Amino acid sequence: MVGIRRSASGIASAIACSALLAALWAAPAGAATNSPAACVNLAHQLVHYDTMRERAADADNGMWLARIDQQIDALESQLSSRCPDEARRVRNDQQLAELLRLAAQGAITFFTMGAY
Repeated sequence: MVGIRRSASGIASAIACSALLAALWAAPAGAATNSPAACVNLAHQLVHYDTMRERAADADNGMWLARIDQQIDALESQLSSRCPDEARRVRNDQQLAELLRLAAQGAITFFTMGAY
């Protein structure tokens, strides 16, 4: 009796595993890549590489700067094709950050009477 139960439970678990694998295989391949989490991940990678680009420019390393620019271009194209709403938000955030940087630089120049 015990041997029959084990083989029946083994068959049942094999059927369950194969059903699970079939369901995973049948899932659309692009579903995970277009998820909100994937879009946020791409946006975070863009922010990281923008920071690394500033470091490469400060280090005056042309090869590093060129490679970072290639990576940023690739990430921007992925973001715009997969997540157009997130790409617009990232562009707006970058423009706002640049505007605030310029405003801060102008305020420093004004309040230090041109010393900085």
